[in-house]
Amino acid sequence: MTAIPVLQHTDATDDMVSVLRGAGAVVIKSVSTSALRDQIASELTPFVDSTPVETKVEDDAFYPGNARRVTALVRKSQGFHGLVLNPTLLALCDAALKPNCARYQLHVGAALVIGPVHASRSCIARTIPTRSLCRLAPI
Repeated sequence: MTAIPVLQHTDATDDMVSVLRGAGAVVIKSVSTSALRDQIASELTPFVDSTPVETKVEDDAFYPGNARRVTALVRKSQGFHGLVLNPTLLALCDAALKPNCARYQLHVGAALVIGPVHASRSCIARTIPTRSLCRLAPI
């Protein structure tokens, strides 16, 4: 399996775009601050806590079972706006999408909090405590 290239948020945007075009994906490390991640976690915690755990586990399901899914993050978290409107991420979206359209929009922002997973899914999902959203970590 080919690894997804990893760049730092301080790398030149043109380099990020070049890597994205060449590899089809790129991870940008530290694109958000710990303060922003803490804000988002704090704002989303009530929604995560009130969301029922999806307990159905299917080996071929796109989303793993034993998870909580919270959507509409733009409405629920002011801090999430900082990610949606991040100049680096917008530049990457512009480079990838604008050649093929006049404009684009975020369809859905979602948080997925995964609990212990079925053994057959362990290769693609790790066990994360339900409260881990409160400790959002940088990639």
